[in-house]
Amino acid sequence: MTVFPLFSSPVYVETYNIEDEDIQSIINEEYEDYPKRRDGAQSVNTQILQKYPRLHAICQQHAERMCYDVLSIQDRVEPKIVCSWVNKHRQGERANRHGHSNSMFTGCLYVQCPPDCGNLMFEASYNHCTWTTGMIEPPVFEDTMLNSRVWQIVPERGMIAMFPNHVDHLTGYNESNDDRYSIGFNIMLEGDFSEKTRDLVIEIKNV
Repeated sequence: MTVFPLFSSPVYVETYNIEDEDIQSIINEEYEDYPKRRDGAQSVNTQILQKYPRLHAICQQHAERMCYDVLSIQDRVEPKIVCSWVNKHRQGERANRHGHSNSMFTGCLYVQCPPDCGNLMFEASYNHCTWTTGMIEPPVFEDTMLNSRVWQIVPERGMIAMFPNHVDHLTGYNESNDDRYSIGFNIMLEGDFSEKTRDLVIEIKNV
């Protein structure tokens, strides 16, 4: 039996060693609360990675790896981080389900995430059809990548996640006694898009 996960929404996840110095600097940034109650706070600076070259280099490196190594995008175009900010979630706060506009990919770098600070969750909206629609939900024996409309990732210090900007995502409630800090960033592609439009046919053969 062969199952092809056609037309997927790839989520790139990698972890690296973040410096204590960077964490403390991020904590000391200036923040303002989001309008919605218990939705946390955002840094006043919305180009935060420009202030932290070391973190910017890490995010840029992984953006290029996702584009070139995972998605096989030609290097005539390149990913550019167009904006970035810090999310701060105190005890009992979370991020509502949302997507991002004016970008092609969205990234999240976890700076400080104590245990039980809330998972990163992805959810297919009701008008997004996978193997079924949101209005029809047959019971399943086991939740898998192929049959689930919700998927969770447990964050850890230094984890970076990137995914298409239209993918709905949210963060669970921070149930720890410490604040959770993560850097969100949006990515656009820029460069030479002048290639002629053509149909690409992928022939799938039985092995």
